[in-house]
Amino acid sequence: MYFILNKDLVLTREKILNNIWPLDFEVDERVVDTQIKILRKKIGEGYIKTVRGVGYKFQEVENEKDII
Repeated sequence: MYFILNKDLVLTREKILNNIWPLDFEVDERVVDTQIKILRKKIGEGYIKTVRGVGYKFQEVENEKDII
């Protein structure tokens, strides 16, 4: 839901952690990568793009050839 609400915005790992996990729950930023991998398997590869060195971005896929 967080990605959908922030569609087309690049979200850093830190921003994702701060908005998804409770403050009293200590997790490493790499947990985000694992959760993204799981999410991609559930919704499909083409929706969450990796922005190298920055974070992740949710994009709607208009047709199948947009998925690369």
